[in-house]
Amino acid sequence: TLAEAEKILQKHKIEKLPLVDENGILKGLITIKDIEKVIEFPNSAKDQQGRLLVGAAVGVTKDALQRVEFLVKANVDVVVID
Repeated sequence: TLAEAEKILQKHKIEKLPLVDENGILKGLITIKDIEKVIEFPNSAKDQQGRLLVGAAVGVTKDALQRVEFLVKANVDVVVID
């Protein structure tokens, strides 16, 4: 849990904690900043993997479709036509 991760970080006076799967394969890191952000922004919109949802506004211009295509390739979650 985040509380357990925070205790480990504080106990060992470290800023980053590696996250590994059952085979010892590195899957990510959790940092003090990550924990602070969860506390500061408890209602932030996140996907199923815990990543922040990202939105972008695109104006109605000649290159709007191309800009949307680039955003989709970059895994944008929401596009607003402005």
